[in-house]
Amino acid sequence: DATAPQLLRAFATDSVNVTLVFDEPLDSLKAATASNYNISDGIGVPQSAVTIAPIFDKVSLRLNTPLIRDKVYTITVSVVTDCKGNIIGSKNTARVGLSAVADSLDIVINEILFNPRSNGTDYLEIYNRSNKIIDLKQTYIANRSSAGVISNIKQLSADNYLFFPQDFIVVTEDPAIV
Repeated sequence: DATAPQLLRAFATDSVNVTLVFDEPLDSLKAATASNYNISDGIGVPQSAVTIAPIFDKVSLRLNTPLIRDKVYTITVSVVTDCKGNIIGSKNTARVGLSAVADSLDIVINEILFNPRSNGTDYLEIYNRSNKIIDLKQTYIANRSSAGVISNIKQLSADNYLFFPQDFIVVTEDPAIV
């Protein structure tokens, strides 16, 4: 393993607890050092950091200062290594904030590809036009027939995945093709 760990994303479970998701298992001792993390806008170094077993690819942070709703923060990770000792590189920041439930017109469909070429795949591009941070784990899409019957309800993400204000996201079964 010669590849440095990367911070993939972060999400807040409440105003003082944040979970970081990495692309590989971390050295659990270095990852559990609170001073290896810093959050923007006056939050600073967390009170504590705990690696989450059994894979150790997630870190739970407990903050000294609560996050404010609808504010986007940046978490910066330093000195954390994977089990081989590779130190985190340039992929060491992620946005985070308190999520809110989407309301009508917070998220709009920007583009739909429903009849792709034979080697393509369907996709849906959505846009967060609100000032809210929306957790896609709490968001669903569905079909509606001409008779108004709703069917084929799908959760947009099985994991906590934050959709930030004025961001676009493409939803597809095969991201590599899109």
